[in-house]
Amino acid sequence: MSWPKNIEFPQEKNRIPLRDPFRNVHWKAKDGENVNNRVYRVGSQYGWSSIFSFVGLEERPEGGYRFAVYGDMGNVNARSLGKLQREAQNGDFDMILHVGM
Repeated sequence: MSWPKNIEFPQEKNRIPLRDPFRNVHWKAKDGENVNNRVYRVGSQYGWSSIFSFVGLEERPEGGYRFAVYGDMGNVNARSLGKLQREAQNGDFDMILHVGM
């Protein structure tokens, strides 16, 4: 299997890449290393993107994460949308997945 060359992680030069057949890139951190802040860019022989970054989720002090998952509420019966919006604006969720239209 050939590995795509269209993604770079500039800060990963000293890390060990772990690759799977689904073409995801996983990185194993060295002992004591914080890998929560990620920097990457994508491209090909025709050019590369700017460098982007994101911060990974950190576990809540009491443990775990809070997710909201919603979708397919329709145009008429979205009664829970107001509460979901308030909780999201208050920072009550670590991640929100919208899985419908």
